[in-house]
Amino acid sequence: MKILLTGGGSGGHFYPIIAVAEAIRKLVRVEKLIAPELYFMSDFPRDEKLLYENEIIFKQVSAGKIRRYFSLLNFTDLFKTFFGAFKAIAVVYGIYPDVIFGKGGYASFPALLAARIFGIPVIIHESDSVPGKVNLWAGKFAVKVAVSYPEAARYFSADKVAYVGNPIRESIKSPATEGVREYFNFTADLPVVLIIGGSLGAELINDIVLGALPTLLQKYQIIHQTGKKQFALAKETAGVALGENSPLLARYKVYEYLDDLPLKMAAGAADAVV
Repeated sequence: MKILLTGGGSGGHFYPIIAVAEAIRKLVRVEKLIAPELYFMSDFPRDEKLLYENEIIFKQVSAGKIRRYFSLLNFTDLFKTFFGAFKAIAVVYGIYPDVIFGKGGYASFPALLAARIFGIPVIIHESDSVPGKVNLWAGKFAVKVAVSYPEAARYFSADKVAYVGNPIRESIKSPATEGVREYFNFTADLPVVLIIGGSLGAELINDIVLGALPTLLQKYQIIHQTGKKQFALAKETAGVALGENSPLLARYKVYEYLDDLPLKMAAGAADAVV
């Protein structure tokens, strides 16, 4: 059996795909089934180590993002999607998977288009309460639609929808319980707040947190995932707002992205999560 996994644009698409691959491998072991060949199609591999560990073969195709506002990138990305779709059709034909699992995001469009052309069964998963453009389109021909939130079900045919929650990797299912505050050099006398806006961060959340940082750090210790684009700005802003030698800086731990270990530690240390 061959299964093609597709999705991309952020860690919110990629890491649940890894969780699905882990679940497939676990099912194979428990039920003593013949292991399927797993493929991942996207515009970039995101985390080659995780793909290798889960025996997933990466197939790269270009894909462009269509923005809801005017941008010259919409024009160039249109060509990326056009050429990516042609390549995906050729690659999918060569693999000819038994099923394609789509996680959404612009990078899943080429593979899902190929599935539509060849009549390959499609299953999609929607993580948000309001589906993205690609999943809204793919939901029209998918055989099953899995959703993380009940609110998303109304956008798809009722007979296709399954409310399953969000796929979570085994490595982060259980928060750490020992040495969690020590990991961040936090004290035991102040509560810890974990602020996380997804792998790309959330600009509005970041702006509010940074604006209120001097006040927040009087009462709390903060772990803040900003996303790649705002990481440097957040560090600089914190230094300016608090002062380079302020003792309050020890209460603020800023990350571009929380990998498995710091995420487990942060989940264990947090008294509240935003």
